[in-house]
Amino acid sequence: MKYYLLLFVFLVSFCSNAQEINLPKNPKQGEKYMYCYSADSNEKWVKVLSNPSKKTTEKIQSQLNYLGYVVVETGVFDFQTKNQLKKFNIENNLGDYALLLAATETLLKKRFKEKRKSDKNKS
Repeated sequence: MKYYLLLFVFLVSFCSNAQEINLPKNPKQGEKYMYCYSADSNEKWVKVLSNPSKKTTEKIQSQLNYLGYVVVETGVFDFQTKNQLKKFNIENNLGDYALLLAATETLLKKRFKEKRKSDKNKS
């Protein structure tokens, strides 16, 4: 019985240490991460912005529309929004994810500003 208990403690210790090794360094409280696998074997922890507010979702939908992705601006983080985010992520080498990653939000804002500036210069 002692050996089983010792084995159990060892396994729990091993598993908890294995999880800690892969976690991103110094995550802030409340941040959410997801371990992502991709076809090119690029496995990593990715910061995910889950459950964005209505205002944030409307902004993202508006930016996607401006960049040529077709999204009905409802303010709801729904299937159509996730579909277009997935397209955006793939086209910008952010991975095959239908999620709002922190990197997606940053790059989406950057592409939106670049296109808007380019459109103003054309006028």
